[in-house]
Amino acid sequence: MAKNNQRTGAKGPSGTAPRSLGAMRADRELAGLTTLFIEWYDDGSEPGLAEEARVALKVFTAALGGYFDSDPAASATAYRAELLAVVLDRLITSTSDDDVVDHAVRSARIFTLFLEDTGRWTGTEEELEELYRLFDEVESMASDLPEIPEEHIPDIEPAAQLEVLAKLPLVAAAGSILRWLGDGKDLDEELMPTALDEEAAAAALAADGAAALPVDQLLAVLEVSGLVSIDAETRRAVPTGEAAEFGTEAASDESRRAAYAALAVAYYWIAVTAFSPDLPLLQDSSELLAVVLVAAASPTPPTVEDLLASSDGVGESADDVVAVTHGRLLELAQAGLVDLAEADGASGPITLAPALVPLLAEALDRAAEEG
Repeated sequence: MAKNNQRTGAKGPSGTAPRSLGAMRADRELAGLTTLFIEWYDDGSEPGLAEEARVALKVFTAALGGYFDSDPAASATAYRAELLAVVLDRLITSTSDDDVVDHAVRSARIFTLFLEDTGRWTGTEEELEELYRLFDEVESMASDLPEIPEEHIPDIEPAAQLEVLAKLPLVAAAGSILRWLGDGKDLDEELMPTALDEEAAAAALAADGAAALPVDQLLAVLEVSGLVSIDAETRRAVPTGEAAEFGTEAASDESRRAAYAALAVAYYWIAVTAFSPDLPLLQDSSELLAVVLVAAASPTPPTVEDLLASSDGVGESADDVVAVTHGRLLELAQAGLVDLAEADGASGPITLAPALVPLLAEALDRAAEEG
């Protein structure tokens, strides 16, 4: 992650906060810090940090709303550990999901470090130390992601891998979005495409006959893979130098293979780490999706029917997680990153092309390292 010292934790999701007066006040007070926070967090050390910063701030905003409900006179730059502990305790008692609490605490830690690091903390040093002690007490470790056993990761010749990657719908869609971006496009306040631009980008995908993948998802993949840079200050998405020869004959085979592979790794990585404070089920879905993908890379891959039956007898929330995961699996299939082998309503095995297995393994390794 961007800021890494003894006071810094990883990023992650939280549950959805109710729309109370405190929540609305938190929205107002933190809106003015959004650009500054993203600029502080995104130090350019790796792609994708702007997106992580947006989510972390959104998660903390939800937690701060609960804090303001407890103390309407509180400040967004000098909150106290004892009251924040009350908010976290309510969260702990309202959910059985440790990840929800974990991600809320980690986002609070990140924002607190931002205030301290930029001189915006208006409380005392003692209050600051109490906050970090609180974070240390309640922060749990992130769930371990499954790994692909080494014996299931094939050795693929670069030329053979390029042949597979070049045919991915994801690659064609990425090329279409890069052409649509041109010299760059302006973004909205949340650093996302405007509604009109999203429609134009979708039209560009259709005109090129590319897969109709979500435009915001494609932009995130392009940013994480290093082909697009998103500037928080200017609110603009701009292709990087690495994108100049993307998919062209001017690029060497190895350059093309590396760029296409980076796209696939980015897409897998986003898939298994995705979260949103607006969709608490997404974290569980990401973990289940990782399990399914690892199984798909094994000699005994599961079927879609296996996935849909995995929640039998578990409960309504499990049904919801499976439904979300199935939808995301269909999106991965649309990108060409998994084969569902479905035809005429029948369900075949969920598999990965051998050339993609090392890339999924790389994405899982990266997710584990950053978790």
